Amino acid sequence: MTLTGGWARLARAGVLGGASLFLATAGHVLGGGTLPGAGLLALTAVGLGLLAVTLTARRLRFGVLLAALGVEQLLLHLLFHASTAAVTCATVAMPGHAMTVGSVCGTGAATTAGWPMLLGHVLAVLATAWLLARGERWLWSVADRIHRCTGPTAARVRQPRPTVVPVLATFLSPTRWVLTGPRAPPVLI
Repeated sequence: MTLTGGWARLARAGVLGGASLFLATAGHVLGGGTLPGAGLLALTAVGLGLLAVTLTARRLRFGVLLAALGVEQLLLHLLFHASTAAVTCATVAMPGHAMTVGSVCGTGAATTAGWPMLLGHVLAVLATAWLLARGERWLWSVADRIHRCTGPTAARVRQPRPTVVPVLATFLSPTRWVLTGPRAPPVLI
């Protein structure tokens, strides 16, 4: 049983991409940010799905997951923060609020949300990497057990088994019962 192809790989990629998006969004919201729009979440899900399909071509270990998720969290934080700043600027840029736009959309909109946001993303990276590494280890051990249990049986099943007719034909064959070679009288001593 291989986990690097077919439906198994697609399922692994779905779990990796979905967990990345969910925990990045949860970490962002718990850190004080706002929930990104549905369109941005859909585009982010497609991008994370493509990355997850690429990563699941091999067995994923904790170090690889930690590095990949760390980069993902950083990029998702910047993306989510930029979308929050853009929504804030668009909301404030209504008629009659021209003075406020410069103060809100200036340098203040580009700054990060602080320690709670950073802590939320760090916890999301560690939790996601640990959970996914445990899940990968469990999944690969189950696949190895299935392979060990079915490997020899599958090999035995593939070998052709003699049927009853050829065995009986060999047993009842006239050449089996015919004596070969000349017979002589017994020798007396």
